[in-house]
Amino acid sequence: MITDINSAERHCKESVYPLNEGSFRPARMVLFFRAAMPVNQKPTEQVSEQVTEQATPQVTPQVTPQVTPHVTPHVTPHVTAQVTAHVTTHVKKIMSALKGEMNRNEIMAVVGLKDRMHFAEEYLKPALISGLIARTIPDKPNSSKQRYRLTVKGQEILKKL
Repeated sequence: MITDINSAERHCKESVYPLNEGSFRPARMVLFFRAAMPVNQKPTEQVSEQVTEQATPQVTPQVTPQVTPHVTPHVTPHVTAQVTAHVTTHVKKIMSALKGEMNRNEIMAVVGLKDRMHFAEEYLKPALISGLIARTIPDKPNSSKQRYRLTVKGQEILKKL
């Protein structure tokens, strides 16, 4: 806390905001500071960070509902094409195999695999990470009762394959 001229001077010397020489006038207690930005930071970096941090939470809820209906029709075909192109043949197989909710062994049987580790690493994990399939018990991934199902995103992409 700054309570007098000495503590103000001490605070300025210790802070990242440098003090101009001759800035203190003990008789009147007038302080002059350089631009309020850290020495090691460029003005544009600081302004960008401050604007982003302050404006985004305030603007997003207001702008998103207005912009989404206009942007979605233009963006969806491009994004869908990109996502569809990145779906591996292994993930395509698991998506095609899923009928309703199925456990790991049922899916492996339909796909024609026997190695659980290979299935988990090459098929199951990529499909889960990409959000194309989901666990029926997400809080217990190792449950013996765990089953898998296509997500809405998975169903949409499967239709386009």
